[in-house]
Amino acid sequence: MAVAIGLRETYVALIYILFCVYNGEGNQTSSPQYCPYFQNRAPSPQPTLENCTWYKEKACCLNEELAIIFSNLLPMAGADEKCLEALNHLYCYVCSPEQSNFFTRDMLTVCEESCDVIHAKCANALLKGVPWRELYSNGTEFCAARKFRTEKAEAGQCFDFTKVLKSFAMSVRTSVVVLLCCGLYLAIHGYLHILCIF
Repeated sequence: MAVAIGLRETYVALIYILFCVYNGEGNQTSSPQYCPYFQNRAPSPQPTLENCTWYKEKACCLNEELAIIFSNLLPMAGADEKCLEALNHLYCYVCSPEQSNFFTRDMLTVCEESCDVIHAKCANALLKGVPWRELYSNGTEFCAARKFRTEKAEAGQCFDFTKVLKSFAMSVRTSVVVLLCCGLYLAIHGYLHILCIF
């Protein structure tokens, strides 16, 4: 029985550590957040966001504003689902609570890495009948053509929607690890319980 209690405590501690490590990532803010795209108001919880939902806990945008912004974007010929998803992530910058880091003087600064993701995923999308891959040799050219400034992500002063994608992947991985640990605990605990009965 003492072995079972030791295993239980070990798995509970492991799950707690994984939970704390995961929740510690991405929650670090160094300065007060405000939303220059929306006259410097403060970001706030928006639990009913229908788009850009990863910003529900703290967003600069409101549903009504998003509806107007996205209704003004024209659909692109030849854009597949991956391309449209990447563009959606890009235009969700208006919801980011970190907006003051990359939206200054009415100008958006996009991380080169995010521009490259869009360039790769939208290579077959058409602009005036010409595929993007023929119009732009890389993501930086694409972003420059949209009048966005570009910068390396390491500088921390640009919009990097790849962080959202990585955060989602990390969330899925952490959930899988926790579920595996819980399953392993239950399997071992159940096995030891059966041994104790016999």
